[in-house]
Amino acid sequence: MNNFKYKKSIMFFSLFVKNFPLGTTEEELKIFFSSACQGDVTKVQVIPGTQQAFVNFEKQDQCKMAKDFARNVLFKSQYALYVEYCYPKEMRLIRNEELIDRRAQDKKRNQQNQAQIASLSGS
Repeated sequence: MNNFKYKKSIMFFSLFVKNFPLGTTEEELKIFFSSACQGDVTKVQVIPGTQQAFVNFEKQDQCKMAKDFARNVLFKSQYALYVEYCYPKEMRLIRNEELIDRRAQDKKRNQQNQAQIASLSGS
């Protein structure tokens, strides 16, 4: 669990990016985000065969600046990038579990409402 707290504390140093054209290189993304944060991008990892990448920064404020920049400036003058903080795997699992629980509760509530409506209309 200590690793989870550590990862959670550094999640604001990484961005998950998608919606750039196929064939975009790591160097192109590095240049774009370096100009965005006016600092160093420590690592760019494009997931092969996709339009998705992870971009890592040295400092949290650089990451925030790059995120805001990428949401307002088109990549290669025509691509609006999807940019979000990169959450650790453990945190994504917890968020997914919460979503599944919420959906189950909503489904149960809808079934109860439908049963009440059926009983009222049958009276």
